[in-house]
Amino acid sequence: MNSISKPRMWESFFWPTIAAALLLAIWHYSVVFTGTKVFPSPMNVRTGVVELLHKHVLWADIGDSLRRVALGFGAAVVVGIPVGLWLGWSAATYQVVNPTLQILRPISPIAWIPVAIIFFGVGDRAAIFLILNLVEFERSFDYRIVYIDLQIACKFTFINHLRVGLSQRRPPGFAPGALEP
Repeated sequence: MNSISKPRMWESFFWPTIAAALLLAIWHYSVVFTGTKVFPSPMNVRTGVVELLHKHVLWADIGDSLRRVALGFGAAVVVGIPVGLWLGWSAATYQVVNPTLQILRPISPIAWIPVAIIFFGVGDRAAIFLILNLVEFERSFDYRIVYIDLQIACKFTFINHLRVGLSQRRPPGFAPGALEP
């Protein structure tokens, strides 16, 4: 298969199937050769999934996991976006908060698990905290995008007093006159 040409119909099915079969074979023989009792074989996983389906708990567990992810991500959005915007807009606040963020940023996500268990116990709150913690906000906020959007809003809605207010208070680091006609 040429890297530029589109794969043929049989290739788009054959190669992924071979890759999956090889992965399963490596997994199976790794468990067999090591004799581990901790890591299950593919057949044990299959048996466990079938058992969970027969007990009618698999879909409930999947639903619980998805609910935790949604709550954690939702909390990250509700907290992270306003705080990120605030830190991006206010240079003084950013200078106060940034050292703490820089200390916490390199901590591995797996290292937060004991902290979450200590503070929240084992349960939903710890899982939601971990997901919230994984969605980090970054100071990559581009002031020019907001400024351009507001400039366009001023031109199309004829709110000249807003344009005058924006020209008096530009975001820090924004080049004065960069968008002037």
